[in-house]
Amino acid sequence: MSESSNYKGSSWMPDYDPPRARATYTHDANRSYAEAEQKGTKDWDLLPESITTAAENALLLVNDMTGSMSSWPITVRTKALYLDHELRTMYLSEDTDVAFCAFGDAMHNERYPLQVREFTRGKAGHEVRLGELVHTKGGGGGGHETSELAALYIARNVHVPNQSRKPIVIFNTDEAPYDEVTVARARDIARVKIDKKMTTKEVFAELTRKFSVYLIQKPYDSSSDQAWITKTWEDLIGADHIALLPDENRIVDVIFGILGHYSGKIEAFKRELESRQTPEQVRVVMAALKPIFANAVSDGRSITHGLDDEGNDVGSLI
Repeated sequence: MSESSNYKGSSWMPDYDPPRARATYTHDANRSYAEAEQKGTKDWDLLPESITTAAENALLLVNDMTGSMSSWPITVRTKALYLDHELRTMYLSEDTDVAFCAFGDAMHNERYPLQVREFTRGKAGHEVRLGELVHTKGGGGGGHETSELAALYIARNVHVPNQSRKPIVIFNTDEAPYDEVTVARARDIARVKIDKKMTTKEVFAELTRKFSVYLIQKPYDSSSDQAWITKTWEDLIGADHIALLPDENRIVDVIFGILGHYSGKIEAFKRELESRQTPEQVRVVMAALKPIFANAVSDGRSITHGLDDEGNDVGSLI
């Protein structure tokens, strides 16, 4: 499917107009916080106790909604229907569900610091679930957001009983998680009960045992800060699961590349990308994906058996 020639007026979505959609989504995003406040929306109205899908494949997109991400979340929404089509028809299967999640910075008294929507598929479902997310545009700077709370929620409260391999989780942010999760924050923000404080390293170790976890990293304003932010993520999920991307317009292309790596279809992804994008656009995408493609072996292992930090089989994860 060619985005450039088929994205508008295509057989899969004949009436879809990306520029008009982007304008609509930008308007909706700018109003979403005020509308949520007017409706009296509570934090947990946007965070169910758990979510479950019976589909054979699942993808969770976890977007940083703070101010420094600018229009990146809107770009994801604008191309979400295209993404849904491609992951079902090219990379995974028709029996694929997507869950849209968002996080902010709970350390700065932010409203709606963690949002998770139920799994969905198709045009109607995507429009509803994406429209439910509140664009908080908060955050406090300093190089940290509370993505560790999103990781803990997914590790404990997302259920995929019918999958034969690890589902995919893709974070999109420019900042690092905080170093730990307290009992209170786990309970009050992530709806998870833990007996004692967890380090973020422990949280992501649990997450990566159950899910195939990737990061699309927006460059940080400070190059010196970016270095330690990237190193933090490398220590959590591995350098071969991180795509540093300077151009938000290529974010869905990079997601396709991640799906190509996960599904063993890297060469098909490259051919498709080159057929619809300019050489410079292809260069940007491939440069971002280089660390991921350097590891030709996907970690989409069976979810019925996981690995501990030393690579030992820890048995059933169901």
